[in-house]
Amino acid sequence: MNLRTKVPLLAISILLSTTLVSGVILLFMLRVNMESEAKLRAKTFLDALAVSATEDLATGRIDSLDRMVTTLTDYDLEQLDVRFVQVLSPERRVIAHSKQFYYGRVADDEFSIEAVNADEPILRDAYQNKERILMVSRPLVTQIDDLPGIRWGTLTTALGLDRLQRMMAHSLIGIITGVVLASILSAALLISLLNTQLIKPLDNLTEAAASYGHGNLGTRAKIYGKDEISMLATTFNQMADTVENHTRNLEFQILERTHELQSANKLLADLNERLNELAITDGLTGLFNFRQFQDTIRKELVRAKRLRIPFSLLAMDVDFFKQFNDTYGHPSGDIALKKLASVMKERLRESDILCRIGGEEFSAILPGTWHEAAIGLAQELRMSLEKSELINEAGQKIPGITISIGVATFPDHADNVSDLINAADSALYLAKQRGRSQVASAANISKTQG
Repeated sequence: MNLRTKVPLLAISILLSTTLVSGVILLFMLRVNMESEAKLRAKTFLDALAVSATEDLATGRIDSLDRMVTTLTDYDLEQLDVRFVQVLSPERRVIAHSKQFYYGRVADDEFSIEAVNADEPILRDAYQNKERILMVSRPLVTQIDDLPGIRWGTLTTALGLDRLQRMMAHSLIGIITGVVLASILSAALLISLLNTQLIKPLDNLTEAAASYGHGNLGTRAKIYGKDEISMLATTFNQMADTVENHTRNLEFQILERTHELQSANKLLADLNERLNELAITDGLTGLFNFRQFQDTIRKELVRAKRLRIPFSLLAMDVDFFKQFNDTYGHPSGDIALKKLASVMKERLRESDILCRIGGEEFSAILPGTWHEAAIGLAQELRMSLEKSELINEAGQKIPGITISIGVATFPDHADNVSDLINAADSALYLAKQRGRSQVASAANISKTQG
């Protein structure tokens, strides 16, 4: 065996051994990092959900919690390796679940029992349907300074680890492939070192020309010394520089045109978004308009029937608004309407849908709200408006406005949209009959009529 064969074989053996050891270490580190990433991803996922879930449980908005968890099914949870998400009560009853048929069941598995009784998050490896999964829990606790926390429930999820196993297998294949390729490359480099200085520059120039011919404009030939082949390589590189510069200039011009087109498209998209917003909102107050009110209340009725939960409707009217406009002018009337909208946004909840029906008439849809709670919210809104002050365009203080409010609730007073609106309007009419600046309930209509 001559030297030309011994040197490459020896180098390949050393390289192969070193690469294998490095590959094993790299594979171990990769596994540790992937498992740590999976645990961090699961905890972060639960921490993000826990903010809204804790608030919903603490405020009794079970419908909002159910909507949040149910909305997760609109996303491809399998792509996130999430197998399920559930919220457990302190009695281990399923309050919300990404798979609806588990709702209301009592979780009696070992992990759920441990999670509900634990004060800290728990991470456990487990197997489900022959699949390795990571079970993670997160207590839902509200903490007030100097007071003990209140445990509202427990949030749990399962994260599939099959993708981690597949990535590990792919990494192993990649390492083996890398060892083989590195060995072949090393042999080629060592053998080329034994070739004459003529073959290597010619091979390099030939490869550069072939690569350039396939469209790799950044390809350049290496230059060895100052002989004729090096001069030929220099000429080739100069030609390549000229062609590449022309090509880059053309690409830059195309990029500029593309950017201009993208800017125009973005402007058009923003305009369409603004038009859509104008189509459903009132220009003066920023509240939803009558068209959006009709669409929203129909959807809310369907949702309330499906989830078997209530919702209430407030019908509101500014008292003596025509007289107010005649006395202080329409600009002051607009200021008064804006003030009413501002007080409504401040006093009502984020989940409530506020609408301007027309003129001085307003409505508020209160999802998941029983009649007594709706009466309380209406009273708070009415009293807040009574205490508010109005400043006209000249900076002068003018008398404030008052409102009359009628309250009706599904399913207590109606089981369809038309009857519910009529019930709220009748209650509003009753409030005006009683002297205005009052809240009247649809439950009192029949009593009044009797």
